[in-house]
Amino acid sequence: MGTFLRFVVGATLFLSVMAASSHSQSAATGFVQNQSLGNLIQASQAPDQTLRSEVAEVSSATKAVTKPFYAVAPGERRALWVVRDAMTSVKLIDKMVVDARQAGVTDLFVQVRGRGDAYYLSKTEPLPATLAKKFDQGKGFDPLERVLQQAQPDMRVHAWINTYLVASKPAHKLRDGHVALENPEWIARTPQGKSMLRMSRSDWKRNLTEGAYLDPAHPNVTPYILRLADELTQKYALDGLHLDYVRYPHMKVGFIEDESERCAMITDMVRQLRMQMRMTRPGMILSAAVKPDPAGARSRYGQDWVRWVEEDLVDVVAPMMYSPSMKIMKGYLRDTKAAVDPSRVWAGIAVYNQSLAAAEQKILEAEMAGMGGISIFSYNSVPQGAKGLKRLNGR
Repeated sequence: MGTFLRFVVGATLFLSVMAASSHSQSAATGFVQNQSLGNLIQASQAPDQTLRSEVAEVSSATKAVTKPFYAVAPGERRALWVVRDAMTSVKLIDKMVVDARQAGVTDLFVQVRGRGDAYYLSKTEPLPATLAKKFDQGKGFDPLERVLQQAQPDMRVHAWINTYLVASKPAHKLRDGHVALENPEWIARTPQGKSMLRMSRSDWKRNLTEGAYLDPAHPNVTPYILRLADELTQKYALDGLHLDYVRYPHMKVGFIEDESERCAMITDMVRQLRMQMRMTRPGMILSAAVKPDPAGARSRYGQDWVRWVEEDLVDVVAPMMYSPSMKIMKGYLRDTKAAVDPSRVWAGIAVYNQSLAAAEQKILEAEMAGMGGISIFSYNSVPQGAKGLKRLNGR
């Protein structure tokens, strides 16, 4: 949408709203014995108060010298999710950066961990097969470093990692060194004790689940995620770390069924990560892609992102408001605005399932609702490519 047209549409909607308002004011998992469940829950929750006070101290010290980055005018941030398919060659990366820059993108969420792999040079995580083949041929490169070299300083680069989701294919097809092969006991299990890694694709699909997840309740999983994040944030000059799949899967797994206990497992990990980053990389942005319905995110997925924002455990959330329905989109915006400070929200708008015109209308709706920014999903699926991306950003 051109700048003038965007202004006209926005002004028209604004006047309509004003006219209307003048007339009316209106369980333990398979690796834990049932009798030790109470101990596991108590151990996971005991550090909370200590951690919370330590985070508050570090947060106060940081905020004393640093203006919160999210104190921006609504709609100022223009983020773009870049799926790992666009990270497999220097040519693809360079084109993506040029397209994003010309479209006025301010923040790049580049996917560097898809399914327990690394689109960067890691000491612990295996390269995906496509990149490993390039190294075998003497043509290897570091995708994340290439993005940083090309995009900064005029665009901020966030390393996007799929946190708990680690596999979407059978175990025998995973590469050596994969976390699910090295530590199969970390994989979540059904209440009947079956590992998610032993399920078929049809099992996952039938249960509306993307693949095998790490179990957030396993005592070794949080330390593993913290090590992974620490390697990324200390090795690379990132502007931010972006968490995705930081939740339980849609299907029921594990023996912990209580909603608050499941939420506590994941929130404790986010809290520890926040504290770690503030000590090692103060000022780095921590954000998360989250389910768009605050209540459903908590009850179904153990993802209490409202609490994360309230306790300043993350700087920004990006609710994935991907529905092509404007009615549903407005409901997400209404519920989000009622739950948290909208300036801490970058509304996630999809372009893979609707026209550019429909996506533009949703962007405008999010701007008028006071969201702090917009994030487009995804670069890889924008209709009309670079031209479409410019249009979405009013260029």
